[in-house]
Amino acid sequence: RSVLAGLGRKAGVMPIDPDNAEFRPNRFDRIVAREILHQVIDKKKLFRSLSLAMKKRGQLMMTDFMLAKPGEIQPEVVTWMAGEPRPSQPWSIDEFRAAANEMQFQIFICEDKSDEFQRLILDGWSRFQAAVAATPLPADLVPLTWPEAERWARCIAALQSGGLRYYRIVGTTHISHD
Repeated sequence: RSVLAGLGRKAGVMPIDPDNAEFRPNRFDRIVAREILHQVIDKKKLFRSLSLAMKKRGQLMMTDFMLAKPGEIQPEVVTWMAGEPRPSQPWSIDEFRAAANEMQFQIFICEDKSDEFQRLILDGWSRFQAAVAATPLPADLVPLTWPEAERWARCIAALQSGGLRYYRIVGTTHISHD
């Protein structure tokens, strides 16, 4: 999207290894992180690295899966965690807020978007089914869709259990890292 908007050089997008990410201090005005923290073992280390990488008044926009309560993991959440492509170890929203406070982030938006995310998943699969009904998949591709369908079914079950939540968070750092 950055390249398509003609902002490839100004608003570069780069993948990172979340367990070993290190950035130059005061580098970014904005950081967008989508569903990454739940896959990181040392979340505070990554959060600290992101905080240091942001310029004063830099903005963090993220979405992620979090536990509803610290240390309380429903069976559906355990099943979801076990089936994720990368090991998943979500922290709770309370643990996230404590880390944000420790890193001197001011959180402006912290909203539970679990119901909306479930609708997006179901809408996506409905569109996929309609497309396949119109133009069937080649027989050799059909078995490849099952693991993905099962993955998203586990995600919906974990969200519906109430033990896993999907949050949208926007915050800013108000300190300089000189």
